[in-house]
Amino acid sequence: MIEKILVVDDDFLIRKWLCLLIQQSRKCHAEILQADNGQKALELLDKETVDLVITDIKMPLIDGVDLVRQIQKMEVPPQIAVLSAYDDYSYVRSTLKEGILDYLLKGEMELHDIDALLELAEQKQAARLPHPEAQPPKGAHNFTKVIAGAFRECLENPERDLELFLEQSFGKKMVFPAESLVCCLKNPQRSEAVRFHVLSRLADICGAQKLDCLLLPYPPDLLFFLYHRQTDSEGRRFSERLLQQAREALEKTPDGCTLTGVDRSRILDARQLRKVFSRQIEDALRISFYQLRHLPVTQSPEQELTCLAAWKEEISALIRKKQYASVRSSFQDMAAKCRETAVSPKLFVNSCIAICYRFSAYIQSFTTNAHLALVEDTVFQLQRTETAQESERQMLSLMDYIYDLAKKHPRYSQAIEKSIDYIAGHYSEKLSLDEISSYVYLNKSYFSELFKKEMGINYNDYINQVRIQRACELMAEGRHTLSGIAQMVGFSDQNYFSKVFKRIVGESPKSYQKALRHSR
Repeated sequence: MIEKILVVDDDFLIRKWLCLLIQQSRKCHAEILQADNGQKALELLDKETVDLVITDIKMPLIDGVDLVRQIQKMEVPPQIAVLSAYDDYSYVRSTLKEGILDYLLKGEMELHDIDALLELAEQKQAARLPHPEAQPPKGAHNFTKVIAGAFRECLENPERDLELFLEQSFGKKMVFPAESLVCCLKNPQRSEAVRFHVLSRLADICGAQKLDCLLLPYPPDLLFFLYHRQTDSEGRRFSERLLQQAREALEKTPDGCTLTGVDRSRILDARQLRKVFSRQIEDALRISFYQLRHLPVTQSPEQELTCLAAWKEEISALIRKKQYASVRSSFQDMAAKCRETAVSPKLFVNSCIAICYRFSAYIQSFTTNAHLALVEDTVFQLQRTETAQESERQMLSLMDYIYDLAKKHPRYSQAIEKSIDYIAGHYSEKLSLDEISSYVYLNKSYFSELFKKEMGINYNDYINQVRIQRACELMAEGRHTLSGIAQMVGFSDQNYFSKVFKRIVGESPKSYQKALRHSR
């Protein structure tokens, strides 16, 4: 068992983040030590027996390369994993021969990476692996991970010289025109050993085609193939043959992995490669995140941002009004719409996180910060979810927790809480002060004073706010006339509806509706 882990990095935030990930790992039962440079790490290793060292490469006094070499001279050296940035892969070459256990890319460190690292460390410590044939040669697959990270970073950064990078990293193997193919890999065990086993099988298949083929893993479980195309028909034949052989090979493994082709494109030169890569990866991420078979018609980035911004504001308003059933329903409706149009996974998750922070502010308004732990944990989990279904499950669990918490710590008196819930369900009806005060068993005058005192707004103005908020939501749907909307939210007089709408929103219903249409 891994009992002590030493984390070495001169960047305090990276070090803190890595320690947090290790603590969160289901594989972790170890004491975690820290050092901010190689010199302090060696001093600690003189005093402590450590099972695993995770070290940065670029550090003051003694860098990671020298630290690794000195550790390996110890009588019983601990296992070593290396932290590296995208542009560190030239340094990584210096440590390959030292028998490094694994590499962690700083820009991509996630909980499942830590789980896999600790699992591999324990397997190696016990001198046994569940899949002996999957054990990688020292450093080989790790170096591929670093090169893949550097390649992705170069593709995603328009300021980087892509042609120069290809020449320096791959020599003359990259020939254009080329063919690119993106696939989704489903690896239920999420084990590093299994993943390497799968990649090795795929690399063997590519080699058997006798074509230069570059295979790049892309997190969480995408594969980007780039290969030279000899003739116009060869590219399609090669991709079909590749996928078929890969599927057959994976079916014979006990790991339950499957491979699905997402998109194939022809690339004429390095400049086009950057554009095609971005599109293919984005499409594949959407398909994988929403677990779709095919990519539906998507919105423009501007439309996605506008739609999600309106959704966050709607959720925030419902949170403020403690309309819990509506919060849950609104979230589920929007999550379904996001899936229908395959909204950018990053935007969807970021919107969920923004809602979590609004829940934090809400919780702080009526109880202590001790209850914020679940919100923080939900944010942590959302940053690592790989499907929309996982994200939705995390959010609904948080909402249920907050609903139960709010019932134990009410913001308002029982009568006002009850009246707010009643208004939320009956705002389209005629709700007189007499009716609502009778419903909560209070004198009309006393109820009116109590409502204004606790809500900061008088009863009639509050009902109008609820109705106009719902009217805005119906306008955003684009399926109803203004006269129909006025009736639906409880206004029998359209002129009065327009007057109230302009007073609350700041513009007429027609102007607001016109602005919504232009934003689509």
